[in-house]
Amino acid sequence: MLEDIRQMIKGIFEDILVEDAEKLVVFIDELDRCKPTFAVEMLESIKHYFDDDRFIFVMSINKSQLIHTISRYYGDGFDSNLYLNKFYDMNIQLPPADTRTYFTKFGISCDSSYWIDIFARELQKKYSLSLRDSTRYLHKITFIKDKFQNNIGEDSWGIMVLFIPVLCVLDIVDISEKNRLLSGDGFDILEKLITDVSNIRDESAMRKYILRLIDAREDTEEKFCEGMNELKTIYHYVFVTDNYYGWYQGRLDIPADLKRKCLRICNKI
Repeated sequence: MLEDIRQMIKGIFEDILVEDAEKLVVFIDELDRCKPTFAVEMLESIKHYFDDDRFIFVMSINKSQLIHTISRYYGDGFDSNLYLNKFYDMNIQLPPADTRTYFTKFGISCDSSYWIDIFARELQKKYSLSLRDSTRYLHKITFIKDKFQNNIGEDSWGIMVLFIPVLCVLDIVDISEKNRLLSGDGFDILEKLITDVSNIRDESAMRKYILRLIDAREDTEEKFCEGMNELKTIYHYVFVTDNYYGWYQGRLDIPADLKRKCLRICNKI
């Protein structure tokens, strides 16, 4: 039966390899992202049915991830690396992509000084987003910024430039945390993001932003804590209170429907 299938497939490819064609190159992408059963069956099918020098398979994969996928299929004690090497004649490790050039081609600036862009870049690094997720995330933030450029300078926009990037990134990495943030019970999420990024980078834009909330003229831990308390009050006003006709009783002019505006902006893009 196996030999019959092999001969049938070989006959099909004989018809494809017409005239002077000597090789058939088949590209397979992202096999590591498939279900373990499918990935293993695909590899073994190629091994069994296409053992012919005229057929060349080029696979673009994350090898570490594919090894993990195979281990899930056969069990943790299985030597997945040795198993995988049986399928490849050659392994080529590609250098890291030039993400700056890549993002520029998609109209995503890596040098923008707008708060919303800076926060998005810091969050992208914080969560180590994949290239695909980074492109989707940063493209969305760029689109939002361009569409709402007329709002720059308004106090409400000055708050949304923080909330929107956070909501958008959580929509990718942890929807439950996003929902908790929206419910009004998630200031600790916001607080941890800001402090984590601030600790990682000495010149964190998020830290500078927090200090600007209280118009601080010096960067001290006392002032930073004061700024975080101000942000907590703002967060509570926006996501906890249910007063659609009031205004924030503080230094900033923030409408009570800011939560709805944030959601409308995030959801429509």
